[in-house]
Amino acid sequence: MIDSTSWTTVYPEIALLVMACVIALVDLLVTSPKRTVTYVLTLVSLGGVALLNAFYADAGHTLYGFGRSWSPTPWAIG
Repeated sequence: MIDSTSWTTVYPEIALLVMACVIALVDLLVTSPKRTVTYVLTLVSLGGVALLNAFYADAGHTLYGFGRSWSPTPWAIG
């Protein structure tokens, strides 16, 4: 059973997966030996996922998704 709460619990992981794919594709097109664009995209992606996890941690309650079979792990947030 997939409801809105289930999708909310996996947003950080979905965002990380999508950005990893985008970064890999962008890296194919970068010709600079330093690959600054790839580096900046990686940092922005990780910062965005960290912010999503921080918002979940700041909410003060545990979210469960997919029929209570999945929740964000505390060690991934803190």
